[in-house]
Amino acid sequence: MNVYDFDNTILEGDTEIYFFKYINDKQLMPNFKLKKFNKLLNNRNKNEKIYRKYTNIMYKLIAKYIENLPNIVEKFWDEHIKYIKPFYNKIRKEDDIISSATPSFLLLPVFKRTNIKRYIATEFNFAKLYFDKSFNYGEEKATKFIEKYGNVTICAPKNPM
Repeated sequence: MNVYDFDNTILEGDTEIYFFKYINDKQLMPNFKLKKFNKLLNNRNKNEKIYRKYTNIMYKLIAKYIENLPNIVEKFWDEHIKYIKPFYNKIRKEDDIISSATPSFLLLPVFKRTNIKRYIATEFNFAKLYFDKSFNYGEEKATKFIEKYGNVTICAPKNPM
């Protein structure tokens, strides 16, 4: 099996950045919340702690103020599926696993469209308006991988580029 990161590996760019810009461009929140959302977006990359805090607040705003979010996410992918890099379709295998820090609710529509069945992603709890457990990011990716799939052998894919 091969394991790939999604953002900036299979996808040209970052899903969250595309999605946050999509929300802003389509003005999918009330104006007074868009201003707060944009301020958070502009400040979230200062450091890891701020990134996580601001990202959580941004998803709370999304969950509270965007109606019919699943439909919005589908429309988002209608416009952004073109950013999947062609190399992946050439080398993909049925048992590939995709690992991403991006929340699963944002990725599931594109995974369904591209027939990706095995994945690990960050989980956002819409009832509590908070991320469940930890982000699937950095060293946590390895921990989450072992929790879900065990200590299995991962093949080293040939350089696709």
